[in-house]
Amino acid sequence: MAENVFDAFMRQHPPLADFVQHANRVLWDESALHVVVKERMRIAAAEAIGCSYCARFRYSTEEGAVLEGESHLSSHQRDQVAAAIAYVEAVVAERGGVDDELTVRTQEAFTAAEFADLVLSIGWFVGMQHVGRAMHWDNACPVAPIRQAVEAGQLA
Repeated sequence: MAENVFDAFMRQHPPLADFVQHANRVLWDESALHVVVKERMRIAAAEAIGCSYCARFRYSTEEGAVLEGESHLSSHQRDQVAAAIAYVEAVVAERGGVDDELTVRTQEAFTAAEFADLVLSIGWFVGMQHVGRAMHWDNACPVAPIRQAVEAGQLA
């Protein structure tokens, strides 16, 4: 399988590539949040900033696409999805300046570890979407060597 453009971009400075790989492992494999809660928050973040968030970037596991497990969520986890979506939409709309009342309500839906994970994940995913948009993720990447590799069919 061809390498993706984002990884090629980050590998221009190997410590960045290592950092991103580590951060993604922590944010997904070691997450305090249920994976569907996190994925719904990530989709809402993309939609809130106007990012296309193509289906190929959506998280999947060996068992299948994350959102296929959505029908098995408990009522508490469904409440967490709703709280996460409301919070990320407010974070984006207010550029991080979420009011205290919403923050307290959101904290009540999560454990302390889950809320910390949620807040950092929002910042990470919104930030990475901006990075991706700045480098155009795909064929229009403005970084000449990466764009040339895409055009040659070497990167997906």
